[in-house]
Amino acid sequence: MEKMLAAVFHKGDKQGGDIKLEDVDRPNITKSDQVLMEIKSCGICGTDLKIMEGGHPANDNTILGHEFAGIVREVGESVQDLEIGDKIVADPNEKCGYCINCRRGLSSLCEYMASGTTFGIFQDGGFAKYCVLPRSALFKLPENIDLTAAALIEPLSCAVHCHNLADV
Repeated sequence: MEKMLAAVFHKGDKQGGDIKLEDVDRPNITKSDQVLMEIKSCGICGTDLKIMEGGHPANDNTILGHEFAGIVREVGESVQDLEIGDKIVADPNEKCGYCINCRRGLSSLCEYMASGTTFGIFQDGGFAKYCVLPRSALFKLPENIDLTAAALIEPLSCAVHCHNLADV
């Protein structure tokens, strides 16, 4: 099994925990709708700090990092619209796409999947060399987008969403 370095969260005895740099198994595609992303950039968010301090839940032994961008390295057999070498950015929140919240564009409030499924908090995320994600969690980027800047798309989307809600 091929190994990679990753920043893995370990819960402490009380609250919070530590992040340790570890050699872990490189993830592999196991479902036809999955994509193997080589991560090129990942932001450090206030949520990551809250996790370490015990102010936000996260799963033990999870690779943190939920603001990340990279390059397609492998695709599952049902993925037709991404090719090896494409630039992509991750939406860390899994969603069903069918519930009332998803249909209203509020997929972060998905009734079926949003709670406890976030990549980089509850499932392995971007503080690693590679990550496997479902195609539905990825957006293809234009070739001229810088991947370091692309990691900021997720926090930018939060700010735009708040702006729209405030009707500013």
